Amino acid sequence: MAHTKLAENYRVQGKTLSAAEIIKANFPVYQSLRNIRLANLNKLLSFALASTMVFSFGMYSFVVGKQKQIETIHSATRNLNSENLELKTRLDELKSFDNVNAKIVADGNLQQPVKIIEVNTQIPNINVKVPSKSTEIGSMLGY
Repeated sequence: MAHTKLAENYRVQGKTLSAAEIIKANFPVYQSLRNIRLANLNKLLSFALASTMVFSFGMYSFVVGKQKQIETIHSATRNLNSENLELKTRLDELKSFDNVNAKIVADGNLQQPVKIIEVNTQIPNINVKVPSKSTEIGSMLGY
């Protein structure tokens, strides 16, 4: 029985194969030239997909790195803008004092000294009596 089964022919993928060919795994790979072309196209498209995925991963890594750099630059710019605003406020404050001083001098309300007098560095001791504050409230008329 086993011998008769080996002698039988089998139909695989449209071709007739003997049992010996089947045991040796001698199968035809493709049925036609169309299937060969489809397999080659499948390999080409698989390679294109894999290479596109690798390229996309590389570009994603590049974009994430650049985004980190942009974030760092944005933070530094924000800090500089804040410092610039503080300096502008300080400059406006100084300009306003200068403008007030210039206005007072221009109006003649403040006279600048003509001559500068030098004084000794020794400061004399001056004893001043401070009157004590009394906590008593005197009588008031009308109350």
